[in-house]
Order: sequence, then structure tokens, then C-alpha cells
Amino acid sequence: MRNRLLVGGLLALALTGALGAQAPKPDADPRIEKIVAAVSEERLKELLTKLVSFGTRNTLSDQESTTRGIGAARNWILEEMRRSSEKLRVNFDTHLIPPQGRITKQVDLRNVIAILPGRSPRRIYISGHYDSVNIG
Repeated sequence: MRNRLLVGGLLALALTGALGAQAPKPDADPRIEKIVAAVSEERLKELLTKLVSFGTRNTLSDQESTTRGIGAARNWILEEMRRSSEKLRVNFDTHLIPPQGRITKQVDLRNVIAILPGRSPRRIYISGHYDSVNIG
């Protein structure tokens, strides 16, 4: 069910991009319209398929494997972002989380952070989660 909702959300995003390209708003920033129009349903499916291929992205899953678990997923995301542009500065933002609540053991939590330097102090933040929690 969760995967269907995720796929639905990704497809909705792709569809929104396609519709937005057909009916631009008069006050819309053309640079943003171009980015939204470039959203590819095929690429979103590829990304989802790759993330699912890690078997699990549970916070407590394997952090050392190169093919399975949250460690493999975050390393793939890091390298994928580095490959996307030589201008991006991509690194991990690491936090050591002690046992608490649903976290039953000490965990090395790593967010993937990418900075695209610009010519002004203006900043745009985009955030997303790649981990998963089995709360069922």
C-alpha cells in the first residue's frame, strides 16, 4: 500500500509537471516552468525502482552493504547527485543517534546534502526522506 501511494505521488508530480507546461500562469517564473516541464515520469519510475532494489531503507537496516539497506541507498543517492552536476557540492550530514523510542540501538544517521553555489545570498532548500519505517 505504501509503495502504491509513493508511486501515485510520484506520478502525480510528473503529471502536474506536464499539465503545468501546457497551461502556464501569466505571473509564473519561466525558469521554474522549464524545470517543472522537465519532470519525467520515466525517470521517476527509474528512481523508485532503484530505491526499492535496496530491499529496505529502514533506519536500523544494514549500513555497510553496498547492495542492501539504508547504507547502500544513501551511498547511491550521494553518488547519483555527484554525477548529476560537477557544480554541486554533495556530502553527508552525519548524526549519531542514541537508542530512543523506535531507535533500539545507536544509529549513524546520514542526510545527503547538496549545495549549488550561486551568485547571490538567496537560498532554495529542497528536502526529502529516503529512509523507511515499518510501523505496521
